[in-house]
Amino acid sequence: MKLLHRLWFWLALGAVLLSIVSFTGLPMTNDEGAWGYIGRLWVENHLLPYRDAVEQKTPFVYYV
Repeated sequence: MKLLHRLWFWLALGAVLLSIVSFTGLPMTNDEGAWGYIGRLWVENHLLPYRDAVEQKTPFVYYV
């Protein structure tokens, strides 16, 4: 049971930290815009990465 509580603690802490970082007000640059655009294409249109829509980033970048 303690392991489950620890897991929830780390997940909640990670969510809080990601929320803080994402609302810092930093502008999106051209590079982040391209990542978001290609990632959105893949998800919304059910496209396969590197076959239907190509971007020169590694797949891990879009997974993150």
